[in-house]
Amino acid sequence: MARRPCTGSRSTISSSGASPVVNDPDATARALKTATAVFGEKVLTRFPPSTAGDDFAFFGQKAPGCYVWLGNGPAVDGALHHNTAYDFSDDAIASGVAFWATLVQQELGDQG
Repeated sequence: MARRPCTGSRSTISSSGASPVVNDPDATARALKTATAVFGEKVLTRFPPSTAGDDFAFFGQKAPGCYVWLGNGPAVDGALHHNTAYDFSDDAIASGVAFWATLVQQELGDQG
């Protein structure tokens, strides 16, 4: 129960069981380095709060990670990726491949 002393109001927050996504600072820095190398000044780092991430939050509890938005565009008619009406934008494939391939090369360094 949270209480707001200025207004005297109270609120209760409940969760459906999904944990929040918490990006690991080191993984985030490495992903941002890659994104900047691939996309330059087009990189966005500030977004409004979102409930996206769902089970990624649980992955992040087991291994360091960073949730990345690759720019697939807005949901058409509200159909997000878990919706049967979801339509993946093929225009996002090339930029997604470029990001992930560059990240792998960056992480492997001279090992690759």
